[in-house]
Amino acid sequence: MSTPQPELIEAARRFFREDSTRILSVGSTLRAPGRSVESTVIGGSMGRTIPAGTRIRIELSSPRAYRPGEVIAFVSDQHLIVHRVVRAPRRRPRGRVLTRGDASLIADPPVPADRVLGPVTAMQSGGQWTSVGSHPARAWPARAYASLVLLLVASASAWSPGAADVVVRLLYRSRSLLVRIGLVRRAPDP
Repeated sequence: MSTPQPELIEAARRFFREDSTRILSVGSTLRAPGRSVESTVIGGSMGRTIPAGTRIRIELSSPRAYRPGEVIAFVSDQHLIVHRVVRAPRRRPRGRVLTRGDASLIADPPVPADRVLGPVTAMQSGGQWTSVGSHPARAWPARAYASLVLLLVASASAWSPGAADVVVRLLYRSRSLLVRIGLVRRAPDP
């Protein structure tokens, strides 16, 4: 197999970055049992579970219900995000899942099912493909805070997805304010 030319890779990257719906469109077109795509994680939101620079494999099978604890890839704004499902939809019509990066205590705004590319089925570590690990253990205060935040976001989501977006934004702002005035320590880089 020949190595792709850097200018072709950059052209493809620009093509998908200009319009994130292209990622979903291509993914939907390629969906079939046993098909997957690979990507490289660039952020630290999954902490030590999937560190920045890790290659991942995203399954392109038919859309399905995702279980809490499962890691999925979804499109949000202009980015492909890889986070863990923390709550599956209770009512099918809304078709939204709640996710959170392993390095965060605050859940993401609800993700519409049609924005999910698929589950992350493997990651490359030390040159070998392995399954994605389980959620790392947290101290009880962090678990309690994360559970409270999840309850707030889930409750707001049941009322309106827009309300959940507002709640998440307010939680992030209050967290950064608490860090700034010294009541909460900034989380170490993963």
